[in-house]
Amino acid sequence: KISMPEAVYRLYKSSMGDYFAVTNYGVYKNDGVDFSLWTKMDGLDHVKAIRDITGDTVGNVYISTDLGVFRLNRDVPYIEDTWEQLSITGVRSNDIYGLLYHSNKTVDIDPSINYSDRLIISNELGILQSFNQGRSWEFITDLNVSVKIYSFAKEGDYIFALANKAIYRQNYSAFLGDWTDFVKIAELDVKKSRKILIFNDRI
Repeated sequence: KISMPEAVYRLYKSSMGDYFAVTNYGVYKNDGVDFSLWTKMDGLDHVKAIRDITGDTVGNVYISTDLGVFRLNRDVPYIEDTWEQLSITGVRSNDIYGLLYHSNKTVDIDPSINYSDRLIISNELGILQSFNQGRSWEFITDLNVSVKIYSFAKEGDYIFALANKAIYRQNYSAFLGDWTDFVKIAELDVKKSRKILIFNDRI
C-alpha cells in the first residue's frame, strides 16, 4: 500500500516510462522501478487546481491548471523535473480546463506545419491549439464563445469535446485536407459535466 499526503485522482505514464500521480495541488513522480518512492515535483507553488495531464511522443509532459499550461523540464540542467509555465500570448484567461495531445502520422495538410503533433487546450473563452510543443498558440473559432469545453478525448480519427451539457466532435477530412469544425453530436440531460472518457467504443 502506498500512502500519499494528498488524494490522487489521476495516474499517468509518460512515453519515457515515468509515472505521475496527480492531486489537486501537486504532481508526484515515480521512475517506474520502485513504486514505493514518489517525489513531489517543484514549480507549482501558486497553483490551486490541476485539472489534466498529457504527454507527447518525445517525452514532454503537460498539465492544465488554474494558472495556465505547464510543461515538464525533463532534461534541463539545474531545473530538471520541475514545471515551467508556458506563455499563451493574447489569452485573457489563464484558467485552463481540457488538455489533449494527439499524433496522427497519416495527416499531411501543410508541409511547413507538423499537424501530426498537436496540443489542444480549452479555457472559458474557447479552444486553442499548438503545433510546436506549446511555444505558440492559435484559437480554434469553431464554437460560440458561450460554449465552455471542460475535457477532451480522442478515439481513432475523432476528437470529442465535453461542454457542460453537450458533446462536440471534430475529425480530419481527407477530402477537405483539413480538420473539420467542432459540431454538436449530443445533448446531456445533466446538471453539469466535467470529464469525458471512452471505453470499449463507448463515451
